[in-house]
Amino acid sequence: MELTKNANIQTVNYQFKILYAFGIIFIVAGHTNYNGGIAFLDNWFIPYAFHVGLFAFASGYFYKRTHQSNIMVYIKKKFTHLIIPLFIWNIFYGVLVYALRFKGFTIGGDFTIENLLLTPITTGHQFAYNLAGWFVIPLFIIEVCNIVFRKILEKLKMENEFLIFALYLIAGLCGAWLSMNGYNSGWLLVLARTLYLLPFFALGLLYHSKLEKIDKIPNIIYFAIVFILQLGVITKYGGTVTYSASWCNDFDNIYMPFVVGILGIAFWLRVSRILVPVLKDSKCMNYIANNTFSIMIHQFLGFMFVKFLFSLGYKYFSLFPNFDWIEYKTNIFYFYLPQGIVQYTILYLIAGIMIPLVIAYIVGFVKKQLKNKLKKN
Repeated sequence: MELTKNANIQTVNYQFKILYAFGIIFIVAGHTNYNGGIAFLDNWFIPYAFHVGLFAFASGYFYKRTHQSNIMVYIKKKFTHLIIPLFIWNIFYGVLVYALRFKGFTIGGDFTIENLLLTPITTGHQFAYNLAGWFVIPLFIIEVCNIVFRKILEKLKMENEFLIFALYLIAGLCGAWLSMNGYNSGWLLVLARTLYLLPFFALGLLYHSKLEKIDKIPNIIYFAIVFILQLGVITKYGGTVTYSASWCNDFDNIYMPFVVGILGIAFWLRVSRILVPVLKDSKCMNYIANNTFSIMIHQFLGFMFVKFLFSLGYKYFSLFPNFDWIEYKTNIFYFYLPQGIVQYTILYLIAGIMIPLVIAYIVGFVKKQLKNKLKKN
């Protein structure tokens, strides 16, 4: 949780809490193939075009220059909070995949050293159930490179937010060019992903330090500008535009991935501000926002829980006659919908959020108990 300290008062940034909650809901909904049975204005702003960039933007927003006073402490903190949990849960899912092999499931890769240690870095899709965790490695690389680069600029007395944004944007454009030309596989995919996310991280830095204080445009004018620009993109391309951040394999030019990403972020950033009076006291919203890492990692376990319930109905009660047992055991992206009704996808969306929240609660409870025991000893 990010806190802004002023004297003895601590103020929670609820606008970004809501933005985080929106972002993770968009990601989970997108992975259900049908946006969770809910249209999030996706005829204008397709979540896939911006939801990962949104998290990079928020990470940049919460970066503090004071971190540069001790780079190693900052890197250690990021490593502890991001990388260690990523690999611990990767082992968990590796064991789960191995165990499910005995039940006829073929989802996920083999339990190997490569899939335990290397593939989480290169693709992140090794065990399927935790494939959304691919985002963690590029984000960590950005966090580390950013603080080191800024420290160098600080020493050279050249630390300027507009300069940093320009340089990061150029790097992102170069990354898009590399992806367009086929340099987006293996270890180069790590580079492609990192360079794609870098401009969004830089925009968060710039927004926090320079733009937020002048972001006073009335809502009607603000939304009019965003929608007009988005309509221009839709007109040019004959429809909405989206790109795959996870594989960086569908870029058709070097700038449009960032244009549509920034427009989507701009829209939901203002929506989040408007909703602060309504949602700031929502325990549900705050809990979702505080546990986005858990939701990112465990959402597919939630999906599988719903499919498991459908499988029980199919196997023991002769319900759901169209349930595909083979797809259930072989395809992580198989989503059974009774009678093909898309609105049933909302069950996957709810479970994809709730199961990870339960896991987060259990992990938090266990950590608390262990800390209490250590204190007593």
